[in-house]
Amino acid sequence: MIDIFIQKLRQEKEIYLNLKIKAGAKETKFKEILSDNILKINIKSNPQKGKANQELISFLAKEFSVPKSNIKILKGRTNQNKLVKIYLA
Repeated sequence: MIDIFIQKLRQEKEIYLNLKIKAGAKETKFKEILSDNILKINIKSNPQKGKANQELISFLAKEFSVPKSNIKILKGRTNQNKLVKIYLA
């Protein structure tokens, strides 16, 4: 599902993703691609004390094969709609 975004990251060395997050889900996984290339992601952790954001960063790092330090939440740290930057060092 996210192969197109992985390829874009490899080509351009950085990408910006618009995400819609559902925290407190049964499992952490990509759910679907919404209109305008918004990725819907379910996160198992609850949004308390930044746990869901930490899990999101870990999940994206694994999926995109980058260190967690190469993922930044630029907007929406306390919101379900987020703008995330992923880059290659």
